[in-house]
Amino acid sequence: MARGKKTDNETIYKIMISMFSTNNFNETSRQLDIPVKTVEKIYKENKDKEEFTKLCIEKKEEFVENATRIINKASQLLEKRLDTALNSQDELEEIIDKVWEMDKKDFNETQKRAIVNKIAKMQLNNLSEITTAIGTMYDKRNLAEGKSTVNTDINIKMDKKVEELAQ
Repeated sequence: MARGKKTDNETIYKIMISMFSTNNFNETSRQLDIPVKTVEKIYKENKDKEEFTKLCIEKKEEFVENATRIINKASQLLEKRLDTALNSQDELEEIIDKVWEMDKKDFNETQKRAIVNKIAKMQLNNLSEITTAIGTMYDKRNLAEGKSTVNTDINIKMDKKVEELAQ
């Protein structure tokens, strides 16, 4: 944008919607091809206006709904992957044993290792990625709802000597 040029209402709305979605000046700047300082200035000038506070609440609610949907899908996927791994575990181990028993003229050690690694991946299907995604979406949803993302119900019991020293 040219220096000193007034920003039209449509651009202000685009900036505000993007900021409510990304919560990031740089990302909004990149998406809309507007200087970061302009994005920051417009956001700060407009964030407390009633029309934009309502819009912000709507965007948060929309995000919470989407996050809940994604968490549910990821949980279903995790359950299916665990069921598959559990039900197929014996078969997969049997296949791995057969691969190692293959004749060297059919497959060399490197080829066997590659096959075994592929089968081993099928056994767990990157569960860590799924659980990380669930945790991330859960935390982001809680933040959007204004809830805590940490367990605050931790009770620490101190030894009497430690308690005396703490006082």
